[in-house]
Amino acid sequence: MNKMIFVYSMSARGLCLAVAGVAFFIAMVSDCCASEREVGASSSQSYYASRMDELKRRAEADPTLQAKIDSTLELARAIVRRPIVERASSLDELKNPDGRRLGTIDGRTGNLEAAVPEKAEIFALAMADTTATGIIIDEMPLVASAYRLTGDKSFLDYVIAQIDELCTWEPLQRPGWTLLKPSSVLPAGGDGVWLATGQGLLALCQTLDVLPPDSLPESTQAAVRALLDREIGFIVKDWADERPWYVRKQAVGSNQWVVPASGLVAASVAAGKDSYPEAYRLGIDSLLKTKNSLGPDGSVSEGIVYAAYWTVPYYAMAAIAARDAGDTRLSDAAFLKNFPLWYVQSFQPGESIINCFDGYGGSRGIYHVFTPRLVRVNALVPNPYMTWLIRNEFADWIQPGFFSLLAWSIPPSEAKEPPLWGSYERARWVVWRSSWTDDASGVWVRGGDVRDGHSHHDRGHVNFILHGKPLLIEAGTPGYDEPLKRESYDSVVGHNVLQVGDEIYPKKAAAPTSVIRLDSDGGEVTVDAGQGYPGVQSWERNIIWTADEISVTDRIVPKKPEHVKLRWHLASEESLSIQSSGGTVTTASLPAGEIGFAGWIGKLPEGSAWTPPDFDVVHTPAAVITVKSDQPVTVSQEKNYDHTMKFRQWRHEHTTLLVDSVEPVEAITIFSQFRRPPVASGSSTTNPMSMFD
Repeated sequence: MNKMIFVYSMSARGLCLAVAGVAFFIAMVSDCCASEREVGASSSQSYYASRMDELKRRAEADPTLQAKIDSTLELARAIVRRPIVERASSLDELKNPDGRRLGTIDGRTGNLEAAVPEKAEIFALAMADTTATGIIIDEMPLVASAYRLTGDKSFLDYVIAQIDELCTWEPLQRPGWTLLKPSSVLPAGGDGVWLATGQGLLALCQTLDVLPPDSLPESTQAAVRALLDREIGFIVKDWADERPWYVRKQAVGSNQWVVPASGLVAASVAAGKDSYPEAYRLGIDSLLKTKNSLGPDGSVSEGIVYAAYWTVPYYAMAAIAARDAGDTRLSDAAFLKNFPLWYVQSFQPGESIINCFDGYGGSRGIYHVFTPRLVRVNALVPNPYMTWLIRNEFADWIQPGFFSLLAWSIPPSEAKEPPLWGSYERARWVVWRSSWTDDASGVWVRGGDVRDGHSHHDRGHVNFILHGKPLLIEAGTPGYDEPLKRESYDSVVGHNVLQVGDEIYPKKAAAPTSVIRLDSDGGEVTVDAGQGYPGVQSWERNIIWTADEISVTDRIVPKKPEHVKLRWHLASEESLSIQSSGGTVTTASLPAGEIGFAGWIGKLPEGSAWTPPDFDVVHTPAAVITVKSDQPVTVSQEKNYDHTMKFRQWRHEHTTLLVDSVEPVEAITIFSQFRRPPVASGSSTTNPMSMFD
């Protein structure tokens, strides 16, 4: 094996760089050795190839499964009838594609173009690279799979044409993706490898893994080898130079770190990891840092919206590539094995979703939007609980595709009903539901971790779904351009938590959760939620619930006498009837109600299998509310905004119950109970009201 300094050109950066400047050399086989074998060839089948062969075998005795394969083959034929995806060379081309398939224009381009046109074009082309490789990673492995399943050469011809086109993109990710604002400055030499780098490499490597041996002509193999050499060099150089911001900051849990690192692992394996030992080691070490940052329980501190779209699937793709090469360090990670269950338990009754990490898509009633992400995760990390959830809750919305084929290759016998409750440390929440039926009750309690990303000022938040109908909610997450987002949604104002004085932005500190009981009857959890409040000595929140009621006891000790406030956001537009008695006992009743929304707002996701109703009717529950305290409080109501009840309706107004101390307090205990009327006799819930008797 020859050792050499690998010099590569990076025309978009305007530089000619040499790996001699990197802290290590890349070992690579000589051209004569590389030409003797097909790129990506190995002595054993890849994960993707073996799954496709198993799917084909099972379909021979299963007409229903064969029908699903046939629908996917129809999609592949439709792709082949379209032009291949090309690269735009100007913003004008993106605006006027003239029948060509190009990347899309990022929505922020217009504002940038109005201020600094030359930056707008650089930014638009960089972002178009990401959307273009996003199309390719969806389509090219699928068409390759169609060829493997049928032997139809039209599929192979299309794949070859797309690979040949992709190999002309130098680099896969052009610079400019950090030019988000007119004031942004592009560093000399560019901002480094990014999402298009990882997506392009993984699309190519998955395709190579699916294709039967000897499928590609030598000219295409040579182009692939050149692309792999070039892009591996770019990643290694940029990591060594700390060019991308995420490398400088060691943002190992970020999707922007994970995607190119995953591409590096897969590319090194495709080219022969023994040919690139240092590059392969860099990729594996980078993702092991990611694994260590995410924690063993499978939870992710950015929530399911971020985790399931980028971070985990791309980590899993790298894990598959490494495992195919005999390295199981990534695939054996407890985090990866446990992630599917955490993801499954993020779905609550009544098509509600746990959303405490700034997830724009975390509204009720849009399960169908999550279907492609669930299917992709299950295809890459087969899990009995996720298999069950998809086939029992999401089956009607599964669309044909590469990952659908992989997911369908999992035998139904491997499905298993998920547990009804769980407690997670890394994402720091406790979740419970009474059953997997549509009318189940559900609870989630939010803690907090100092490493949380995209989180709100929400430590101690309590959510409650009463027999399929949401009762206690949070404000959710509107678009980032909503001017009230920080004040009305992100702050304590948007959550069922404590406010001390006028401070609505306490520090996002750790908030440990202690599980006292979780079982089929309900649960009891305590949250130490006061660490982030500068004016609080302690705030302990105890939550006890059954399927019919939830009780919350707050023990608050300010550092000095101070007014305190609790909010309870109700998933209802109905007004409360409040009866107060002496300032320490208040009861309120919430009547059952009905909210009407448009069936769908805005555009449906492309290729969605879901048909929206003409009208979306939400039935809201009746509830009896009791507030007791050991200091006088006032109980009132107001209207607040949410983006929880209807996707894309950012300023839906709901009723909020407010509990305010009458005077500044040195310490106060407040008990708040929300129950289904009438209260069933013989309830097994422990009643903390006895402390006031």
